[in-house]
Amino acid sequence: MKITSHIGALLVTSTVLGVALVGGVYTAFSELQEVDRGTFEWDLQKKEIEALEDNLKFFFLITDLGQSSYLEKSADDLQGQIKEHVERIGVGSGDFMSSRLAKITECTETILGSVRRIAILLQADDPEANGGVIAEIELENDEEINVLMEEFELIKRGVNKNHSEYVERGIVLRSRFLVLLLSGGLLYICLLTLLWRWTSKTVIDPVKELTREAEKAEDGDQEIKPLSGGPYEVKVLGRAISGLVHSLGQHQEILEETVKIRTQELVRANEDLLEEIVQRERAEDALRLHEEKKRDDHKMEALGRLAGGVAHDFNNLLTAIVGYSDLSINRMDEEDPEIESLKQIRLAGERASVLTRQLLLLGRKQVLDQVYLSLGVVASNMQKILQSMLGEKVSLVMEIEPDLPSIHADQGQLEQVLMNLAVNARDAIDGFGTVKMTIGTGEREIDGAEQVHLYVEDDGQGMNKETKARMFEPYFTTKPLEKGTGLGLSIVYGIIQQNEGEVEVVSSPGKGTTMRLFFSASDVPPINMPSTVREQIPAADQKKILLVEDEDVVRGLAFSTLEYAGYEVTQASDGVEAVALFKAHSGEFDLVVTDVVMPRMGGRELVQQISREKPDVKVLYISGHIADDEVQAEINNNGVPFLPKPFKPSELVSRVLEVIAKG
Repeated sequence: MKITSHIGALLVTSTVLGVALVGGVYTAFSELQEVDRGTFEWDLQKKEIEALEDNLKFFFLITDLGQSSYLEKSADDLQGQIKEHVERIGVGSGDFMSSRLAKITECTETILGSVRRIAILLQADDPEANGGVIAEIELENDEEINVLMEEFELIKRGVNKNHSEYVERGIVLRSRFLVLLLSGGLLYICLLTLLWRWTSKTVIDPVKELTREAEKAEDGDQEIKPLSGGPYEVKVLGRAISGLVHSLGQHQEILEETVKIRTQELVRANEDLLEEIVQRERAEDALRLHEEKKRDDHKMEALGRLAGGVAHDFNNLLTAIVGYSDLSINRMDEEDPEIESLKQIRLAGERASVLTRQLLLLGRKQVLDQVYLSLGVVASNMQKILQSMLGEKVSLVMEIEPDLPSIHADQGQLEQVLMNLAVNARDAIDGFGTVKMTIGTGEREIDGAEQVHLYVEDDGQGMNKETKARMFEPYFTTKPLEKGTGLGLSIVYGIIQQNEGEVEVVSSPGKGTTMRLFFSASDVPPINMPSTVREQIPAADQKKILLVEDEDVVRGLAFSTLEYAGYEVTQASDGVEAVALFKAHSGEFDLVVTDVVMPRMGGRELVQQISREKPDVKVLYISGHIADDEVQAEINNNGVPFLPKPFKPSELVSRVLEVIAKG
């Protein structure tokens, strides 16, 4: 009976301890999962708060810059993004946070409404008379911004506090869980080992000894004191004890197998837990990278809109500078001492237009305009900008063959290729070095056609075969994350393919890199050669033109140019006025020259309106920045006539002649 009770106690103790250990591990793991879910949710809230903060900063910047139509549209878009962030943050939040989020939305709508009111007052006939009202509105705007930022800071502190609490609680629970798992498993194995040793010593060993003695007595090897039952009873007792010992041996094997199985289960559970932790961390890293990319995309979109708006105004100014310089040069005697000064002003304006094209590239709003260009002139005009990008430690050397044939390409894209290759060469140089650009012909012919080549050579660290094989892949980079995105060379490759060129790379570790670009040469004269003589404005038959431009200085220049060329010009300052004039003249215009971005009604809406009156009306778009994606698609894909700002008077008249001449 004692033996049976010992075995029962052993089994019951190990089973109860195992069940309790598994239950404790399961409970701790469930709590840890719940805390991780909460941490994950608050982490999303925290990222939404950061994105909301970035959008608010851009919103304040854009609303503070001015009240033109494209900035109002950017502010509208940002206000919509702010509302989206507020709605996502408000999901599952309490009444305290919901009321403050609603206040943020209300404040942004109030600020946007104030900006529109100021824009209306500034467009009045006498805006100075409204100066006091505008000052009051701006003061109210400042108060709204202060209220909005106070509410935002309270929300931000609340989210950060909740996020920190969940993170700290998760660290505590994770530590507690690991301690429980390891210590419990170790304690369970130790207890089973002690119980087995105790049972072996107190039960199994004495029974074995008794069995051996009984077998000896039965075989007559030695005499023992007879029991009360006689020899037969001794035999029966010996056999019973032998069977019991055999049974205990079987129980030993079962117990050892049970310990082994439980140990394996604990090891597997620990491995599964570690794998789940790794997978969760990977998912969180992927989500964080996605959110960071999304936030960067929002920043770039807002920055692009802002850059495009600045380029729009800057191009209007450059159009006036270059245009009036040309008009003045054409009306002066060649011996006039002031004519050289005007030529320098015109040259400075043309170089400044390079900067605006880079701003439009940042905003991704430049219209593709492939024309016949001199690659050497493009590079020469970019020399100062490229040197400033290379910095003080890296020198730029340019060797350009004179009288180069033209190539058919987009000037803005060629400038981006030069900048990307220069930056890539600079980053490959450790310390002081030189970047050499060689432009010429005679190196290669393809199918009998001469090629214009551009070599960009640096004395940097060079590339191995593995890097060279992947250098044009998007997002592949050997630079640190803060120094490059891996898009520079992939953009270069795409532009070269789009302009029907070829690219080769010569590089080896320690010997620098040479990028070789080839473009098909053409006999067509390049249009970007420096002006050495006056550009005459061609004469034209008297045609009627409706000129629509909101910028006074540009409209005045275009009006003077077209009138000087012999056209009958009617002016309008926006689309609404142009529609009224078009109807008043019964649509008897040979051409409508219109800006794209204008208040009240833009160029595309204007064309749609007048097309109902006269479906075959001819249109020429002019713009320094196209914010309308549909107009940009029409120009790029459908060949709609377009003249980018800044333009010269001769370019305007030539383009007008070309459009009118088309049947």
